[in-house]
Amino acid sequence: MRRTRSYLRALIDIRFYSTLLMHVRATFGRLLADYQTNLEAGKERSPAKARLRLRKDIFVSDYRNLVVGEAAEIDRDVRIVFPSGDDNDDRTNITLGNHIFLGRGVSLGVLRGNRISIGDYTTINDNCVILGDVSLEKYCTLSLNIFISSGNHYATLFPHWLIKDQDAFVHNSAEHLDRHSSPVHIEEDCWLGWGVFVKRGVYIGRGAVIGAYSVVTRDVSPYSVQVGAPNREIARRFDFRPPRELHATCENDWPYFYAGFSMRQNDIAVSRKKNLLLAGARVRCMLEGGPFDTLFISGELNDEIEQLRLAVACNGVPLGEIVLKERKFREELEVKTQAWENPITGIPSVLCNYNEIELRVVPLEDHEPVAGDSHYGITSISIRPKMAPVTG
Repeated sequence: MRRTRSYLRALIDIRFYSTLLMHVRATFGRLLADYQTNLEAGKERSPAKARLRLRKDIFVSDYRNLVVGEAAEIDRDVRIVFPSGDDNDDRTNITLGNHIFLGRGVSLGVLRGNRISIGDYTTINDNCVILGDVSLEKYCTLSLNIFISSGNHYATLFPHWLIKDQDAFVHNSAEHLDRHSSPVHIEEDCWLGWGVFVKRGVYIGRGAVIGAYSVVTRDVSPYSVQVGAPNREIARRFDFRPPRELHATCENDWPYFYAGFSMRQNDIAVSRKKNLLLAGARVRCMLEGGPFDTLFISGELNDEIEQLRLAVACNGVPLGEIVLKERKFREELEVKTQAWENPITGIPSVLCNYNEIELRVVPLEDHEPVAGDSHYGITSISIRPKMAPVTG
């Protein structure tokens, strides 16, 4: 009898219906959210991005400017955060390359105008945090608990203010915000140990090794081994000295095919049969420093490519264009004297004694953009030093 009365009291208790309504609303909200997620996933052109939308163990604040490559592997509790707001700024984006790995608890975040790029086959292990303008090239390995940021906090801008107030002032000032982010660039094949901190504006050269708990506050030379706070060089994987001429078949030359090439041993086993290295849409080679008057390049176009145009630059200075019309090609590019007249700026301090040659695929007029990552291969690339004028 008493139990019956308890049930009756529960049925007329407003709190029972309030709790029931709360659970019904929560269940309906989850069903609606799942429906909207499935709807948005169905609209995605990228299968990798569609699969990411369906996962409940990953947080992505905005999918519009997120690019996810093929076979990207992302563990649980990863956070990918874009600035809040309805405006869609295509200068603000995060790109995850093909076959990358993000471990548990990895956080990627950008402010307006920032870009994070993670190259193919790069591994970022658990609890790493990457913020702002950061470029990680291909084949890199990051251990756990690494922090990389292109931004800063402010304690001396207005010394008597709270640091949070100084930060807010910078973020609300167009003049200061333009200088807030100083990009971090980490080249291919770098290995960063446990707990490394990388400061804003730092450049880490190809093949570098950074020891555990290092604080990287200055540029790192290619293939150097560095430790400490601040970082200092303690060894080198080998003596990095770019030659005047590179050959794809020479293993000692491979480190100077600096970026954008297919350099895994599986890829090289295929390309070596043609005596070349497969090149992507943008590649960089490191050669001996000093002015030169001619660039030589030889290689082979892919079977499906009939013609290709390459824009050529040296240390960021445009040198001209090369149009490749033959399947097997050997081209020369004459470099005008004017290319060496103005001082070159913006080069990392550890690269200022070399010539970085950039080759970038440019779409031909009246041709469809070339699909795929590799359009051609390079057999050799070299320069002829500029001859000093003869005085009599």
